[in-house]
Amino acid sequence: MATLPLPAIVPLASADDNYRQYHDVLRSTAAAASTVPQFKQLHANILRSGVERSLSFLLSKMLSLPVSSTTSLDYVLAVFMYSPPLDPRFCHRALRAFSRAGDGPAGLS
Repeated sequence: MATLPLPAIVPLASADDNYRQYHDVLRSTAAAASTVPQFKQLHANILRSGVERSLSFLLSKMLSLPVSSTTSLDYVLAVFMYSPPLDPRFCHRALRAFSRAGDGPAGLS
């Protein structure tokens, strides 16, 4: 499995400029991610940094993958259920992806 080059963890008390730099690196890294393990690696990095504002971008990127496999949708659902309140636009995208998945663990029945 190929790993992604991730930025150094930014402490919670860091300045806004550091957060912006960290977020920019996360965005470019997420753009290169194409597998569920790579997204899990990004998610772990976000959780360790304490910068949860990045979660909606990460989940949105996962939903936009050309092949939304059952595994990726299960993972998105698990993160979605335990996330702080998300932007309603993201919630609509997530519901659309889940409804298109059909029946099964990741789909809406």
